[in-house]
Amino acid sequence: MRHPFRSHLYQGPRLKGRRRDSGRREYFEGWYFKQAFPDGRVIACIPGVSFGSDPHGFIQINDSARGSDYIRFAPEEVEIAPDSLDVRISGNRFSLSGIDLDISGELGSYRGSIRFDSPQMLRPRPYRPGIMGPFSYIPAMECYHGLVSMNHGLSGSLDCDGEILSAEGGRGYIEKDWGRSFPHAWVWMQANSFSDEASMMLSFARIPWGRASFPGHLGFLYHREIMPEPMVFATYSRHRLVEMNLSGSPDAPVVHAVVAGGRYRLEIQALSDGGPDLVAPVRGKMDRIIKETVNGRISCRLFEAGGALLWEQESIGAGIEVQGPVDSLIGELSS
Repeated sequence: MRHPFRSHLYQGPRLKGRRRDSGRREYFEGWYFKQAFPDGRVIACIPGVSFGSDPHGFIQINDSARGSDYIRFAPEEVEIAPDSLDVRISGNRFSLSGIDLDISGELGSYRGSIRFDSPQMLRPRPYRPGIMGPFSYIPAMECYHGLVSMNHGLSGSLDCDGEILSAEGGRGYIEKDWGRSFPHAWVWMQANSFSDEASMMLSFARIPWGRASFPGHLGFLYHREIMPEPMVFATYSRHRLVEMNLSGSPDAPVVHAVVAGGRYRLEIQALSDGGPDLVAPVRGKMDRIIKETVNGRISCRLFEAGGALLWEQESIGAGIEVQGPVDSLIGELSS
């Protein structure tokens, strides 16, 4: 990791001479910008780069109303700042201040600007430079995860082929991934369209490391009125996944999880409608088809360790992925 305490920055090989470098390295890096509009519509934009046998830049769209799209760009159309979150791809710009879109694809066009108000970043610690904790320091892992903004306000608007979407009063979220490949199997869920300014994410996966792999989990809950610091729960922390199960159908999975440790116990119920196809990396190449919805529902209940209910809310517009053979993974994590 080039910037363990600033995981929001670009972590990959230098883009100068990228044609030569990208032919040698199997690598991807992508940022996940999710915009939840006040009317309930959600548009997630994923800008990134893919190196290896097919080097290119991309912007992937997951729109709760239109579906998904993957738009390719030549490597020379991609510019990424080395010392700030500033990704520019052919007239489109993504930063901590907002996004500017001028893009057309199979779904149609997206044009306009959305500004971000007060991004809430996870404060780095020596033992936890990022959401991955001490795993951030381990070299050569196949996939790293970064939490950029847990929650922020939105303003501005988008023009979607004549339909104007106002972002005023909406909520935003940013995370990212980089490395060579996504895990073999995982579950990911994220929500911040609660009636108050809360935000959560939970992911559990079989994590590849060299020729071996291990089951792990990470996530957080942030509620500024209840807790001064985000509740971070992960394989490396004192919080444990004490209960987990998967029900429903492949097209509409339902995930139930309970995280406990320290002062709190968090119960999560995630309902997915499956969602459209998205593209994910394998050995740096973007050619694995997965499913992700941004139209899910997540219910949360937060208890004190003694049993008192502190908070209970439901969020629409939730992002949910259930990918690969997760049944055996759930059994390992629950044991």
